[in-house]
Amino acid sequence: MSPSDRNLMSLSVRLMAFLLRQDIRYEGRANWNAAHLRWLARVVCPTPAQQIVFQEYVHTVTEQTERVRRLEAELARGREDMAATTP
Repeated sequence: MSPSDRNLMSLSVRLMAFLLRQDIRYEGRANWNAAHLRWLARVVCPTPAQQIVFQEYVHTVTEQTERVRRLEAELARGREDMAATTP
């Protein structure tokens, strides 16, 4: 697991722990699937301050997810380039 993947997992755990501390629980089967992401979009925290913190957590997880995708795409392109130039 890459450092970026570990960071993403850590951020995701922090987000879910924050929600559990607010007694906000996802009842679905699996985290981070399409249904879970739709549920996250509908979450409303008890106070405005908690809502801001929650939204920052979601934003951070989203940014890190996109970063991991970009890095994986670059690595794949690099492997393709190496394969194309290797005799």
